[in-house]
Amino acid sequence: MLLLLVSGCFGRGDDENLPPPVDAPPPNVPGCVTNETRQQLEIAIDGIVLDFATQDPVAGVTVDVTTGWDVAGNVPRADCPLIATLTTDADGRFGPVTVNAGSTEFPPILLFLVHGGDRASTSFDARAACAIGDGTCNPLTVSIPAASAALDTAWRTELAAGGMVSAATRALVAFKYKNTDQTGAADVVPNVGNITPIRDLIRGTEVRFLAPDRATLLPVAQNATTDSGLALIGLDNGTGRVDLGGKRVTDQWLSVGCLESSGFTFFEDNTVDITSGAR
Repeated sequence: MLLLLVSGCFGRGDDENLPPPVDAPPPNVPGCVTNETRQQLEIAIDGIVLDFATQDPVAGVTVDVTTGWDVAGNVPRADCPLIATLTTDADGRFGPVTVNAGSTEFPPILLFLVHGGDRASTSFDARAACAIGDGTCNPLTVSIPAASAALDTAWRTELAAGGMVSAATRALVAFKYKNTDQTGAADVVPNVGNITPIRDLIRGTEVRFLAPDRATLLPVAQNATTDSGLALIGLDNGTGRVDLGGKRVTDQWLSVGCLESSGFTFFEDNTVDITSGAR
């Protein structure tokens, strides 16, 4: 009888009461990218987190990895599982690590979310290079600028004083306009619009500019970028994205989609697309 009882307890044909395997994927969440989709692509990722102002490596920073542009609102929902969570070493580096990064976008756009280690909440995206058909992807290496929490707070305080409503919590975009030689482009006026500009951004309420030191926020009266090429933009469309471009006389920076998430600063850059060489 004892043997039959033991056999009855451990010899069942179903496993409904057994714990899941240790490495089982998290359950699928409605509206999030499914595990089956995630497993379609593997990408080796690594990178470095640099202080936005000084360009020095930042150690002890948490980097959450997911994909962007593939869930409602184009930004990761709090209930969607992350792909990976990494920490920067003494040299500011994370990885290399191979992750499952299949997405409803192809090639996928990976989204890196930086926090902790005295950093402001920062987001940064990069598109992987993947072959159509066989699902192979090149390794992806990124360099992520992240402002200190103190600098971000100072920016947001000044933005609010200059007329940007809810600057303390709104989504910001730090956008760098670049010349063809990749240096910061001066005298660029930012605009908004998908491919075709709709209008220039409004100083004070929507955009301010950073000095060449990459830290000092210039007065509202400053009407274009300095040699830093940097604009701090707070334009909340309520859609999770904003399309930003720029102009300088006849030079044009075509619009680039930027992700918006409350309290985060999204870092983006773009090289001039159309230029006459005139200044």
